[in-house]
Amino acid sequence: MPTRPSALFAVNGATVGAKVALTAGQAVQAILDDISGVSPVTWSISRTDETTTAGTYSLVQSGSVGQQCDFNASTAGTAFVLKAQVAGGIDPVTGQEGSALMVAEVKCYVPTTDGLEVVCAGEQAASDNVSNTTFGVIEPLNEAMRAGSRLATIQQTVAYTDIAVASGSAEEAITTALPAGGRILGVDIELTTPFTGGTMSAVTVDLGDAGDADALVDGADVFTAAVDGQASSVPLGIAPHKRFAAETTLNLQFAGTGDTLDNLTAGSFDITILYALTV
Repeated sequence: MPTRPSALFAVNGATVGAKVALTAGQAVQAILDDISGVSPVTWSISRTDETTTAGTYSLVQSGSVGQQCDFNASTAGTAFVLKAQVAGGIDPVTGQEGSALMVAEVKCYVPTTDGLEVVCAGEQAASDNVSNTTFGVIEPLNEAMRAGSRLATIQQTVAYTDIAVASGSAEEAITTALPAGGRILGVDIELTTPFTGGTMSAVTVDLGDAGDADALVDGADVFTAAVDGQASSVPLGIAPHKRFAAETTLNLQFAGTGDTLDNLTAGSFDITILYALTV
């Protein structure tokens, strides 16, 4: 009786048949585990994510019977399923053409910038287990939900006594650091008491970090009476929705016009910073 060949293969030296995480542009090499009776061998990309196609990958086949396939991964947040078909798809034991036993597939993916795995077309099918042999697409979906974006806030009250310096400008740190991966969604300045005193004619406040003092807010007016409880104007900085890769201390930068800040006699606001955290 003829021996049935195997289409099983490994990618980049991983366990045979195992899913593989790659880096953007990384060289990919797939090699059949056993070349006995496999000729002819056909390699193809059977499925991809929605941002790429099979044509994204230029497969180069080599080896005595075509048992090796080389190409390069795509960019972050992409995925594909590499397929090997042996013996022309004909099962030598049964003579069946297009036999599923003559095919093997391995999923490969380049994680997103947040380290998550994307899925390929067809993975929603109950019988599709290229992401996980037991749980299929449930694994990457659950990982995304468990480690995905979460909304959170940082709140702080700032009063005129916090910036009482004999200067026209002062810095006040936001005492709670923004966690690594925090993306700013919005900033609310609830002006409970306008900043006044002495001969002061204007008081503004910026919000940013040590590298860019007004990246988030550039010159919010905390001198003029509040409008609907908020600072009357809150101009956006150059990067109002910036994502901070590392834990960051945000700072408020005050600027007064007409007098020094130590002559203020009133002023208070509550600042709320809304952010999404992806870990």
